[in-house]
Amino acid sequence: MTFLEMAQLLRQECSVSGDGPSAVTSQSGEYGRLINWIQQAHEEIQNAHYDWKFLWNSGSFDTIAAQALYDLTSDADMGGVGAKIDDFAQFVRYTQGDWHNQNKVLIDGDHLDELPWSEYRAAEYPTASGKPYLYMVRPDNKILFYPTPDAVYDISFEYYRTGLVLAAASDSPLMPPRFHRAVVNRAMMYYGNYESADEVYKGGMEAYGLVMVQLEADQLPDRQDFLFNSGNDIRVVAE
Repeated sequence: MTFLEMAQLLRQECSVSGDGPSAVTSQSGEYGRLINWIQQAHEEIQNAHYDWKFLWNSGSFDTIAAQALYDLTSDADMGGVGAKIDDFAQFVRYTQGDWHNQNKVLIDGDHLDELPWSEYRAAEYPTASGKPYLYMVRPDNKILFYPTPDAVYDISFEYYRTGLVLAAASDSPLMPPRFHRAVVNRAMMYYGNYESADEVYKGGMEAYGLVMVQLEADQLPDRQDFLFNSGNDIRVVAE
């Protein structure tokens, strides 16, 4: 569903009079609140987990000789207009396999080790230049390489995006379409609270809880077996 379609469905589910909204901008009164509640519900769901699968992406950039610190969301730090990665939130951290408990960050195709920022600060590494073999994520989310790159190196990585802000009528959530109802269900709870409409609130809450269980099982790492009935079978073994 699009942003506009979700707002219209919310109006229907809440039995609000009229047949709108016809747009998501320049709306006031009850229609304006419906639109704001859809935006708020969508933002809340996106922010519930930073490692949603629908937020996964991959990226790459070239280091700049003599530059150690990079803000991936800044044109200036990334070497010019068009080089930045607007939606970078944080690196993907794997919990299984060869990359267990590591971020998948490569330099010219080779693994680049991560050092916690606190350890780097405590160790007081000497100034040096060369091909980086370490990187640190600072508290302000900027990336520091060590040693300072002495040439152009290709950095590739997997990351989670900051998510989408619903703004245009045609905008659609990044999550799979079959879970878009979660946004409407959560917005129904906002409406129910505001209007003291207990039936709307309860209906939204029950539907929201069910869809969120399904969304988390489908879109969180290592949760694929959560809803499989076969995973809960009772087995009797003869001795």
